Amino acid sequence: MLNKKLIAEIVRFGVVGAAATVVDWGLFWLLNNCTPLDTVFTNKDWYLVLINSICFIVSVIFNYVLSRLWVFHAAKAASPVREFVLFIVTALVGLGLNSLILLVCVNHLFRWIGFIAALPEKVREMLGKMTATFIVMVWNYLARKLWVFKEPEPKTE
Repeated sequence: MLNKKLIAEIVRFGVVGAAATVVDWGLFWLLNNCTPLDTVFTNKDWYLVLINSICFIVSVIFNYVLSRLWVFHAAKAASPVREFVLFIVTALVGLGLNSLILLVCVNHLFRWIGFIAALPEKVREMLGKMTATFIVMVWNYLARKLWVFKEPEPKTE
């Protein structure tokens, strides 16, 4: 059974995650629909990975600050540099997973699902971004909880 502290932490993680998702998805939508970036690339996959990476990096920085101060209460980190490096490493793994899932959805999965395949390309790309976000959310929580913001072992004397 979950204790109250863990439930509160998961709720805070959800709130921060939702806010970071608004930043991530909103920026993705803006870059994909309101800029001429797609005309610069001859390969649509590289274009999607580029804008996905930009969005992910902005939302990770936003998420790091709130996760550190509010979700995991890590204000007294033993090594803030180590903590930040671990956060970035887990975020990069998350970015890789996010981009891979986005491309698999857009280039493969969504082409086989009739009602999704019939949607406009930009809508399928946004749905791919949303799918990737929800799947990677599980990785993010577990990596941050168990590795990045791990509570120090109590000292025994």
